[in-house]
Amino acid sequence: MNSDLTVRLDQQNVELHLIGSDFPATAELRTGVGVIQLEFSAKARPLAAGAHKLALESRHLPKVSVYLFNAAKPKSGSVQITSQKRNRNQSTGEIEFAFNALANTPQ
Repeated sequence: MNSDLTVRLDQQNVELHLIGSDFPATAELRTGVGVIQLEFSAKARPLAAGAHKLALESRHLPKVSVYLFNAAKPKSGSVQITSQKRNRNQSTGEIEFAFNALANTPQ
């Protein structure tokens, strides 16, 4: 699985660590409606203020997989999503965002 998923931050590979998973019942998987959810963590270098790009590519079972690529609303005021791009089947995508460390600092 590790070689099936690539994440890059500002064109540099980011190492992923699986921290959680959720698998539906076998019957749901057989009907094609079950959702397998995997949760990863990544340790990236400290971000400089300004524009950044996060890119993801999934190559896991491309003939039978269904992909979904979206950015969630950031919990921190330091991050603002500026753009999302994805290919037709959403196996690859890019999230452009702005980072401002001062935006989350109490005044």
